[in-house]
Amino acid sequence: MSSQISFGVNVLYWGPNANLAKERLESNLVIKDFPSRLDLSPSKKIWIRSLASIAESPTAPLSSLHALKSKFGKGTQWLLFLGERGLTDLFGESWTLENWHAYAARAVRENPEVRLWEVWNELAGRDRWTGYLRATGVKGYFEMLKDAHATIKSQNPDNVVLCFGGLPTFVASDLDVSLYNEGRWTETPEYHLVRDLWSLGASEYCDGISVHLYGSPHKYLFSDFPESVQASKRKSKLTLKQICDGTIRSYYELCKKPVYFTETGLPSNQSLERQSEFLRQSFAYASSLPFSRCVLWWNLAGVSQNGLDFSLYNRDGSPKRALSAFSEFCSSN
Repeated sequence: MSSQISFGVNVLYWGPNANLAKERLESNLVIKDFPSRLDLSPSKKIWIRSLASIAESPTAPLSSLHALKSKFGKGTQWLLFLGERGLTDLFGESWTLENWHAYAARAVRENPEVRLWEVWNELAGRDRWTGYLRATGVKGYFEMLKDAHATIKSQNPDNVVLCFGGLPTFVASDLDVSLYNEGRWTETPEYHLVRDLWSLGASEYCDGISVHLYGSPHKYLFSDFPESVQASKRKSKLTLKQICDGTIRSYYELCKKPVYFTETGLPSNQSLERQSEFLRQSFAYASSLPFSRCVLWWNLAGVSQNGLDFSLYNRDGSPKRALSAFSEFCSSN
């Protein structure tokens, strides 16, 4: 097990299900229950990840990031990501590099206690590319990373900057599944993104890389053989664990930077038992890697836009089985 591994959860809500998520998250049951289940000693704090939203953003996922942080108290540390939604809430989808700088500078200034910052969310998902990033592509992200790095480090040189915003471990396309089956890890589009950014010099402007540990489309355990979501339903010859081994190690061998698993999760739509088992598997897997620094569950409370329920709490605020697995794992490790 990695001796430096930390654990945590994501706290986010937006989109069509925002009210339901907000209802769960701000439930007194959740706010009081979650910290009480954890060993929040000064040497073993829990990470909370959220979007770096600005207070007056009209669709910000948190009514007040500062107010929410105060509810969780001093037993937690916060990881904030500078993301598309926080940016477009302020400047619309035609934002510029100057707008990016203004957003990042204000987010850092308003959260001086935050020591871990992630630049963007799921960069490999090009549907999230708007404004300057859509117009300039990989080179544009490189400039955004450089700018954010300077801003974050100027606030505190010890702040940690994460690149990529969560690289995927499994992509359910015919192309990716075929490449996985042949062990051609360095030929996937996701690896090419990493390679292209590294060739520009991204290594100088980050302290680690972030990875999202999922069995997309969110139904597989680590022992399962996943398949593509395209019409052919191309079947993998490898288990999800073997695919994760290949993709994650290909990223690490190129970047030589610590890996932060800023999201992992499985919805409880199939079964509460399966969700709980995936939490145990993903946390144990991340903990087994010597270069891993943290693993964070998606999501503490709320449902995603497509109706998948990743929450650790039910709508009435009562805990699911996965929450017990989370607290037991943190305590035993």
